[in-house]
Amino acid sequence: MTNGQFPFLGATENNNGITGFTDTATVKQWSKTGVSTDNTLNKKKFGPNWLAVTNNGSVGNVYFMETTYTSSHDVTSLSLKNKEINKEIGLFLSSILKEAGKPFSYGRKWRPKRMRTTPILLPLDNDKIPNWDYMEQYIVNIMRATDVPELELIKSSSINLNSVKWHEFKISDVMNVLSGVRLTSSDMVHGTIPFIGATDSNNGITNWTSDINSSTDSNVLGINYNGSVGEVFYHPYDATFSDDVKRLKLKFPVEASKEVYLFIKTMLLQQKSKYAYGYKFNGTRMKAQKIMLPVTDDNMPDWKFMEDYVKSISNSGLL
Repeated sequence: MTNGQFPFLGATENNNGITGFTDTATVKQWSKTGVSTDNTLNKKKFGPNWLAVTNNGSVGNVYFMETTYTSSHDVTSLSLKNKEINKEIGLFLSSILKEAGKPFSYGRKWRPKRMRTTPILLPLDNDKIPNWDYMEQYIVNIMRATDVPELELIKSSSINLNSVKWHEFKISDVMNVLSGVRLTSSDMVHGTIPFIGATDSNNGITNWTSDINSSTDSNVLGINYNGSVGEVFYHPYDATFSDDVKRLKLKFPVEASKEVYLFIKTMLLQQKSKYAYGYKFNGTRMKAQKIMLPVTDDNMPDWKFMEDYVKSISNSGLL
């Protein structure tokens, strides 16, 4: 690549995606794959004020480019259909797209076909269209270091955990341990149902699908026995679970409130350090794993105490 006046972007996670600089004559000479002549510059030069997304290599990196640039075929360039992107909107969208790209990897590339159907979440105005003004102001506030509204700090409960007896239970004493179903990316049909994989982020959601199978469930804990082993997330909504995630469902349906599940989630996370990729939290180990729970006078799980405790925590309604 020759030295030139505008950036060349490749599939890297460094230097805002820039791997070199080139000039118009060189871009005219080669296609994006570098194997044939192609003089259609508008398919090879992008910007200014476009978004560049890596679809191969370091998959899912997103860069806002204020200048004209070109790129390899491992980078997909995006512009808004009916609006110019300014810096603030570009930075806001960059963070949204980076989150949307987490389910993709070198083994499951985020090529343009998949990118076009990947859902993203955006703030809307009263007319249900993207609220560009809000996005812009949000970034302006951050860049000016002004206060962005924050949630009240979560406070400790006023209920004393030492005010009740505690007893040891096997997970299988209080919960059914249910398996997910293997669903490969090539077999998955894109849709609106959360697909739960063995990740440690995004509440376990790694994709969106329309596939419904025996693992599709709601009001349940998902716990990774593979991947990010031992991570636990609560799913009040319908979701389909991968075979790397077990579902834990209370054996006492009348007690299966959100608060009880969140309390048990905390108890389960205390066991996380025992397990790893090389020592998976498989179904057999999971059923035998013991956790501590508060109990009533007859040594039964004190579901009401668990629920009241979580409700008493400031901001628990946001959990």
